[in-house]
Amino acid sequence: MEWLSELLKKDTLRRLLVFVLLGLVLYFVRSMIDLIILTFIFAFLVTRLENVILKRIRMPRKLIVIVLYVAVAAFFICCHCTLFTHFDSPNFAASDFTCKNVQPSRR
Repeated sequence: MEWLSELLKKDTLRRLLVFVLLGLVLYFVRSMIDLIILTFIFAFLVTRLENVILKRIRMPRKLIVIVLYVAVAAFFICCHCTLFTHFDSPNFAASDFTCKNVQPSRR
């Protein structure tokens, strides 16, 4: 067991183990990586916007965060309702998105 403790004291091996573990974690969450990245980007942008608003208007930080998230949620709800009411309407057909001017190829 002493050899294991001596082995783990080396910086190069510890760094290699951390990179291997990080690689394994990324491999196992590969199907969710786009969601994770978008979450970090969204949190970064909201934090920046929060700081800009905080410099311009003297309000409690909690109130700014609540207002921002309510505004973002309202935006997404409005976009969702607008998009999906169009696609669910009886006048919508998949042929609306096809190119009508393109002639089929003759083989």
